[in-house]
This record gives sequence, C-alpha cells and structure tokens, in this order.
Amino acid sequence: MLWRGLMVLVCWVVLSSCASSAGSDSGSDAGDGKAADLAADVTDTTPRVQVGGADDGGNGFVDWSSGSYPATLIHGPQGGQHIWVSAKTKNLFPNKARVSVTMYLESASGDELVKPGTTTVTGTLKPFPAPPELPGEWLIYAGLPAFVSQPCKLAQQKVRVQVEVSDLYGVVASNKAWIRPKWTFMPCVVAIGATADGKGAQPWPFFPDEGAKPALAAVAGGGAELQVGVRTLGLNPAAPVVAVTLMTMPTDNTEGQILPPGRTAVASSQVADPLGVPGWSGLAAVKVPVAEPCKAHNQRLRLVIEVADGEKPLGSGQSIVVPSWGGACP
Repeated sequence: MLWRGLMVLVCWVVLSSCASSAGSDSGSDAGDGKAADLAADVTDTTPRVQVGGADDGGNGFVDWSSGSYPATLIHGPQGGQHIWVSAKTKNLFPNKARVSVTMYLESASGDELVKPGTTTVTGTLKPFPAPPELPGEWLIYAGLPAFVSQPCKLAQQKVRVQVEVSDLYGVVASNKAWIRPKWTFMPCVVAIGATADGKGAQPWPFFPDEGAKPALAAVAGGGAELQVGVRTLGLNPAAPVVAVTLMTMPTDNTEGQILPPGRTAVASSQVADPLGVPGWSGLAAVKVPVAEPCKAHNQRLRLVIEVADGEKPLGSGQSIVVPSWGGACP
C-alpha cells in the first residue's frame, strides 16, 4: 500500500509539472506569436512622395526639407529657365509614372501661380540610391524641369513646390516643399511704383503681366510726371543712373512709339530694398516727365528701365503701365 501511494504521488507531481510547463510554454508561444504575426502583418503600403531638387545637371536628389533651400534657376541652352525638381516615392508602381510639378509664389497678398504653370512628364521611377549602392525601398524620378517664364520674379522669394505622382494603376501620392530660388545668369532690374514723397513702395506687376495703374501727377507749366522706383539684384553701382523710356504698345506687337519727351536719364542713389527681400537692393525713386499726359491716359504702355554706373550700362528691365490722368483733355 505504501509503495502504491508513493507511485500515485510521483505520478501526480510529474503530471502537474508537465501541465504547468505546457501551460507556460503555450502562453509564451501564443504571446510571442501574436506580436510576431502583428509585426509581419503591419506592412506600410501607403503611397508616399518626398519633394526635392537635383544638382545643376538635373541628377540625384537634393533635400529641400529646410523650407528655404536656395534652388538654382537654370538658364537653358534654348533661352528658357527652369528649376530641377526630383520626386522620391514609395509604394508606387515604377513604370509609366506621371509626375506633375506646380509652383506658387507666396506673399502677404496671397499665392500666385508661377508661370507658365504645371509641368508634367511620364517616366520610370528608378531605385534610390542608384546602383552600385544598395538600393533602398524608395524609388526616384530625378530632374524634372519645372519651367519659369520670369526668373527675376522668383529670385530670393518664398516659392512653394507641389508635386503629384500617379502610377500606372491610378495610385496617387502628393507632397510639397518650400525653396528660395537664386538667379545668377543676369542682373534683375524691376520697376515699382512710389508714393508722392518718394519713400513708399507700390509693387508693380512684372513684364509681361497685366499693367500697373499709376496716377500721373501734374507739374507746374504743363505736362505731368510719373514716380518710378527701381529694385535690383546682382547690381552694385557706385554712381547709379536710371534711364526711363515710355513707349506705346500697339496691338500688332510692333515696337511702338516713344512718348515725348523721350528717354529720360536721372542720377539716383542706392537705398535698401523697398520690399525688404534679402539679396535685393533699391534705387531712390526718380520722376519721369510725361509731356502729353492725355496721350498716356488709360493707355497700355511699355516702361523700359535702364541702370548704369555713371556711363557704364549694367542692366535693364521692363514693365507694363496703364497710367491715369485726372487733368482736362481735349
């Protein structure tokens, strides 16, 4: 009886130990298995795109995440201008992807579409980094030329670059980045309006935008005058001279006629940029005589501005103005 009781006790201990061990192992395996299964099942399939630039040759990917990258405005061999844009993508089918870039000039007065507008290409998304390096999980379209018709308008300004990528199966990803483009191919000369005291600034549209509408001021002895300020980029004249010419703009796009008294050259002086944009500078406003204000009233005119250092020409620019005249006209 004693022997039989000992055997029962041993069996009970062994079975309890096995059950406990099995329960413990089962619980551990179940817990680890659930975590492993979840980790394996949670795969990032969200389509993504990062917006960046390229080097001056249109290659690679340049990080624009700082929000103020000085992206270069490239002067192309055929006379056009563009900014290289690259799109780094994830979870998009690589073949025949459609990449679109739209840029906006941001200002206190609102966003303005950068002309000529959206640039779109269709191409292949390639591994990034490129071989022989070990490619990652990202694919890239490098060097899309986002065209710019008025580079001086963007130079040193805050520009928003929006990119949309859609693949062959209609999957779409979009994102944006901010840059401050730099333009070094040639100087910028931009006309702006000025208040009657010559101290305040009135931004004018860039040529060939729709014209500004400045008011002509009467002068003693007859005629009128127009206050014109000048902003420059890439110029530093020691003895600045500003020359201004007002010309008619015929609808047949011919050269037009010079309004009397013709080209007017006036000595000026350097001042801080009236619009406060870093890198730009200004020249003090000059008074441009208009001998026959009635011929200028409500007419679309070409305003040509030249800047010189003494007698040495430095740069020129144009604007469109539609002056108003409050005096009597025959």
